[in-house]
Amino acid sequence: NENDGDNNNEPKIDVKVTDPEGKEIEASLIPNDDDTINVEFDQDTLGRYNVDISVDDKPLKDSPFVINVTKLGPNADKTIIDGPLIQSKQAPLGEDSTFFVIPKDADDNDRKDCDDKVEVRLI
Repeated sequence: NENDGDNNNEPKIDVKVTDPEGKEIEASLIPNDDDTINVEFDQDTLGRYNVDISVDDKPLKDSPFVINVTKLGPNADKTIIDGPLIQSKQAPLGEDSTFFVIPKDADDNDRKDCDDKVEVRLI
C-alpha cells in the first residue's frame, strides 16, 4: 500500500507485505500526529512475513524486514505444575503447602519473560 505524499514535499511511502506463503496481503498506512506512520496488517497464518518499505521508490536500509508470527500466550497443554504439594499429593492440615506453575508456549518454551496470570482453584 502506498502513501503518495502531497504538495508539501512529503515523501512517497510504499509498503508491501507478503505472508509465509509468499502472497501479498493488504496493509494500511496510518499517519500519526508526530509525523510517524503506523503500518497495520492482519496475520492469519503463523510464520515469517516480509515487510518491504520504500521511500520515494528507494528501499529502506535493511528492508525487507522479517516478522515472525507465533502463537501468543501460555499453552495449557504444555504448562507444568510442580512443587512439594504436587509431588507428595498431600497437604498437611494447618501448614503452608506450595506448588508452582511454569507457563509454556506452543513450542514448549518456558514463558519467563511475561506476566502470565495463573488462576488456581482448589476443590
